[in-house]
Formats: sequence, C-alpha cells, structure tokens
Amino acid sequence: EDYQTYTEKGAKFVLGENYLKDGLDADYIFRSPGFRPDLAEISSAVKNGAVLSSEMELFFEICPCLIIGITGSDGKTTTTTLTHLFLEEEFKDTNRRAYVGGNIGAPLLPLAEEMTENDIAVVELSSFQIQTMRRSPCRAVITNVTPNHLNWHTDMDEYITAKCNICRHAGAEMLVANAENDITREIAKNSDLPITYFSSKKSSYAEIVPFFKENCK
Repeated sequence: EDYQTYTEKGAKFVLGENYLKDGLDADYIFRSPGFRPDLAEISSAVKNGAVLSSEMELFFEICPCLIIGITGSDGKTTTTTLTHLFLEEEFKDTNRRAYVGGNIGAPLLPLAEEMTENDIAVVELSSFQIQTMRRSPCRAVITNVTPNHLNWHTDMDEYITAKCNICRHAGAEMLVANAENDITREIAKNSDLPITYFSSKKSSYAEIVPFFKENCK
C-alpha cells in the first residue's frame, strides 16, 4: 500500500524538514525509538493531553502470548537470536510457534493477531525503545550494562534507568541478570522479582550467587 492508499483511508501526512514546526495535534503519539521523549513538540502535546506510546508498547498490550524481553549494552542480539532458535527447536513437533523481533528482524505488531497464548515472542529491546514503556515482558533478561549511547542519553543514570524499565512494570514475573556485571547485579538485588543469575566465569550456581541466594528463585 502506498501514500495515496493511506490518504484515501483518512491518514494525514505531514512531511519535510520542518514537519514539526506547528507542533503535534494528536490524541495518541507513537514515538519512533530515535526520537527523545522530551522533544519539545512531544512534551507539549503530552501536557495538552496526548498519550505517548510506541509500536513496541502497543505490541506488549495486545500480545496474547508470553514475551521474553532481552536488553543489554552488548550481546542482546546474539542472546535473542539463540533463544529464538532454542525455542524453535523445542516447538518443532508441536503447534506452538516462537516469534522473534523488536530491535531486530521484522516488526511483531502486524503478527500479534495470528499469535496464540501457547506461543512465545522473543523480543530484543534497546534503551531507546523501553525508556518510556509502562509495561514489561513476562521474562526480562539484562545481559550487561556498560556506558553506551551517551551521545543520546543525557547521562549514565538515564541510560541505566531506561534499562531498568524492562523489569519494573506490570507484566514482569522473572528477571535474568548477569552476576558478573556490577550494574545488572545491583538492579537484580533491588528488584522484587524472582531472579536467575548467570555467569560467564563460573559454572556452579552456588559460586555465582553466594552472597544473595535468598533473592534467587
């Protein structure tokens, strides 16, 4: 479908270099991950009653199946891809399906209608995507957090806060965190969720979490 098709359906396009010069007059704003949520035009629209959302947040709201959300400064694409492949192998002789998307691959929102409650969606999430989200995946994974994207985020604290959104809202039931990373370990220790820690240096779970086993499930 092209520009004319959507126009005929009632869509209004405001394009060009100065497309925001007259502000945003909308009830709902779906923010592209590349736009900061505190952009003046977005902030003004929200103050005037607009609801700020995103494609990914809408997917979380309507998705009927369990969502595994994976974020991190490094390794999230590899972890997301491998998790999806493992699930595909697990489901190969069943009527269940494993979907993959988010910050990689094709958008998942158009596929939500075909998903069932028996399926699993594996979603890679960037800090840009989850910074303003008010829902979390059922299973949240943080591979690590190190200084990253600080040319976009105002500082390291904002970056860490954005990453924490993956496990702080409704929907979250479990957090998987890196025991070897100081920031992810601290996030996990301050979370009320059941925690599973992993380590790239130790093979025994008793070695991985000797000081905070009581927070692990």
